[in-house]
Amino acid sequence: MDKLHPSKVDPLYMLILLSIPIFGLVAMTLFALVGAGIVAFLIFIIAVIWPSWVLLGTKYLIQGDALHVSCGPLRYRIALDSIQSVTPIKTFRPGPALSRDKLEIRHSKGVLLISPTDKYGFVFDLGIGGEEQFNPEEDDYEGPLP
Repeated sequence: MDKLHPSKVDPLYMLILLSIPIFGLVAMTLFALVGAGIVAFLIFIIAVIWPSWVLLGTKYLIQGDALHVSCGPLRYRIALDSIQSVTPIKTFRPGPALSRDKLEIRHSKGVLLISPTDKYGFVFDLGIGGEEQFNPEEDDYEGPLP
């Protein structure tokens, strides 16, 4: 059974992702007014479509024996049996996540940082650990979203 987990979105990340299209639309309009249509189109792609794709397309799907991670144009596939540990962390380090409240997934090919809305439900759905991995007092557990 497939389990889909959306990404948690911090207000700071939302502000950044929404400000890019505003500045991009201004720049696109200016380039279009001076007759640089191709440049205006490229700015539209980069400044409007890309942030929208990232904001709406960041999700984590547990399907069969693999975890599929999507973040805009980026795609990752991690075999569940290659996952070595899952640790909650708070960091601004980049990864396919829209929050600084992340899970660090160590697997056989490296490390991936993700931020599901319900990280406890996500770890439960992964089926690789239990509640003993998490201490709610240390990582500010707010419970599952309604």
